[in-house]
Amino acid sequence: MYRHARSVWQAGPVRAIAAPLSRTGAVQSLKRGVKRALSGGAEPVLAAPGPAEAAAAIRAADPMVFLAIRNRAYQEHISGEGIEIGAFEHPAPLPQGCVTKYVDRFQPSEMAALFPEIDTSRLVDVDITLDLDSEGLAKIGGATQDYVIFNHVGEHVANPIAVLGEIFRVLKPGGRLALGAPDRDCTFDKDRPVTTWAHLEQEYREGVTEVTDLHYVDFLAHVHPELLRGGVDEIARQVEIQRSRREHPHVWTSEAFRAFLEQTFDLLGLRVNWLFEATSSENGFEDFAVLEKTAV
Repeated sequence: MYRHARSVWQAGPVRAIAAPLSRTGAVQSLKRGVKRALSGGAEPVLAAPGPAEAAAAIRAADPMVFLAIRNRAYQEHISGEGIEIGAFEHPAPLPQGCVTKYVDRFQPSEMAALFPEIDTSRLVDVDITLDLDSEGLAKIGGATQDYVIFNHVGEHVANPIAVLGEIFRVLKPGGRLALGAPDRDCTFDKDRPVTTWAHLEQEYREGVTEVTDLHYVDFLAHVHPELLRGGVDEIARQVEIQRSRREHPHVWTSEAFRAFLEQTFDLLGLRVNWLFEATSSENGFEDFAVLEKTAV
């Protein structure tokens, strides 16, 4: 499931920690990572947090306004046949006549076991099961989709640049991508440093296909530091829980996400029209955009 990398600390060459920790040496590596995360003693490779007063004011007035803004964009810009990745229990309400296939990592029965807090009766039936990290969208042919819906998924994957490349591969010329990413300042990630472009570009160039343990240590250190106070075995268990839930290895503000998209399109040589965008200062929660794939 795709709802709600390298280490986030400067710890040497990327290749040294681009794969999950092996059990050999894992104890010492995990100890060092936890110590650095909790003490703040390491120099971060990510940017510092910033204020989000405008977004907070919008959420206070209407916490669901972001959905209304999304829905207006769908009605104006989405049509035809396409896919939605990671719809979970909140499929996009697309215009009448749209034909959508749902793509996810798990079937609903598996999601229910991993996420007991959700209303399982609302889970969509998954048409295509795949792992974006290891498979991309290999089960879907190139230039076959009129649209792709990709809300709050990019922050869960190991290699967001590679996944965006796959999305644009399956879109037809003129096809539309509707995507949203939560603004860190509006979520439980608010105390985490923003993932830098350098971090993401290195993951892409190295072909990273799995989130490292240290990404989840960073998540725990900033969101649930109390879970890192146990012994190494307990910390390792907590890391595996976060991995099974696919918690966020990467985080952005609205501004950082827009910059990430623009840099990704430049790196991949993609030509894209920005048809619509609403930032967290407008919707109180996320950066949301509708983009059109143009001919190269």
